[in-house]
Amino acid sequence: MGDFQKALAVVLQREGGYSSNPDDRGGETFCGISRNRNSYWAGWSYVDIEKSRGQTPKADDPRFADLIAAFYHANFWLPISGSALPDPIAGELFDTAVNMGVAAAGKILQEALNLLNRNGAAWPEVAEDGQIGPATLATVKTASDRGDARILYNLLNVIQADRYLTICRGDRSQEKFLRGWLGRVEIVKT
Repeated sequence: MGDFQKALAVVLQREGGYSSNPDDRGGETFCGISRNRNSYWAGWSYVDIEKSRGQTPKADDPRFADLIAAFYHANFWLPISGSALPDPIAGELFDTAVNMGVAAAGKILQEALNLLNRNGAAWPEVAEDGQIGPATLATVKTASDRGDARILYNLLNVIQADRYLTICRGDRSQEKFLRGWLGRVEIVKT
């Protein structure tokens, strides 16, 4: 089943450290935590201290480690039921939730499951509501038990890439982020 620490290490490598890009819809971010969406995060006080000293906050500052892990566990890992999902699906879904939101990640998973179910012959359709509940988890288990985990993983990435392209087509100012977003997309041979 999913390994939070392993998944977190991958996400933090992708998210990087401190950023304040005016074109980033998330606004000021630290280790992928957006101040616009998560102004309550306790780590912002340490970020502000470093900025007041004229320093760029560093991701490897030990004051942040537990705060970052607790934030990601509570806001992303638990809502996607990461510990109940098999690897590598858990890690992929966690990364997608961090980058696109929990509901979007859930909908991508559900869409992928429905596309792979051979018109309901392999398993029943699941509601594409973004909620990763018992029905979605059971369907992921069924897909994995049938040997479809790798193709499910690939399809999650394909749908994720398509959403990035849709964002860029709708708002050309977001193209500057496309290369970084596509760095999150990984297809593996089945």
